[in-house]
Amino acid sequence: PVDHPGEPWALPLPPTPVEGGSVEGRIEDAQARLNLNAIAGDDAASALARERLANLFSRRGLDAGLVDALGDWIDADTAPRPRGAEDDAYSREHEVAANAPLVLASELGAVRGFTGATIGQVAPYVAALPADAALNVNTAPAEVLAAVLPSLDAEAIAALIETRRERPFPTVADFRSRAARGTAAPDTTGLAVGSRHFLVTVRAKQGHAVVVARALVARTDGSAPAVVWQVMD
Repeated sequence: PVDHPGEPWALPLPPTPVEGGSVEGRIEDAQARLNLNAIAGDDAASALARERLANLFSRRGLDAGLVDALGDWIDADTAPRPRGAEDDAYSREHEVAANAPLVLASELGAVRGFTGATIGQVAPYVAALPADAALNVNTAPAEVLAAVLPSLDAEAIAALIETRRERPFPTVADFRSRAARGTAAPDTTGLAVGSRHFLVTVRAKQGHAVVVARALVARTDGSAPAVVWQVMD
């Protein structure tokens, strides 16, 4: 029920010699990142997800209005959000909004207003997951926690991470209690202390050739993890 960086899965596999080369790999918690697909609904949880993503964008020097464009790309309707972009915005390129969740975070490149430089600013902190996949506060990096806890300064975030390193949060209530010291208790909607989606990266080298394989796997109860997608470079 609890996943944190002190568990064996979080230890990277260092370069291991094989005939003519080496293999190395690592597993990362995909739910340590803000979920791009969580923002498109009309409920309070989606509104909070949009607020957190806008906080992240602002902190990374991006226009927070890009959240509206992303919401329009994902949602099923054709009504543009205040700063969004529906089909009309893509007509010049003879395209339309996808009206579907992202499969890969790199698909942000198709959304109005996003560029390669823009995506590079937020890529380490976002993921495309099922809309109900919560953020794991035991693995989220400082930049993501700051987007969730905008009332805390960098020193307070660092202190929270240090307490997490010493004793991972066993429950969301415990996270809420520790994060509330000296400030108002945060809204814990969409937060969790465990994960079921992980990013796996394997790098193989043979001679001068290098191949990098990446996959998103989903942990399921009572069976082997399912591969959601995989790509190879």
